[in-house]
Amino acid sequence: MRELGYVEAKNLVVEWRFADERSDRLRVLAAELVGLKVDVILAAGTQAISAARPATTTVPIVLAGADDPVGSCDCGP
Repeated sequence: MRELGYVEAKNLVVEWRFADERSDRLRVLAAELVGLKVDVILAAGTQAISAARPATTTVPIVLAGADDPVGSCDCGP
């Protein structure tokens, strides 16, 4: 990111959220990020992806660590 000109605390803010192995918290955390008006959400793992998808129709969601990203998150139109 630094090579692209992004420096944390200068022109980049990372809002970290962790569910602490409690999948029941994922939807709340996703909604919290949407409420903060973040520019993008990184969802790691199938459960996080499934929780982030219904939280927003406008914030892009970057998928990481899903076996079948399209099939597991209902990412169709």
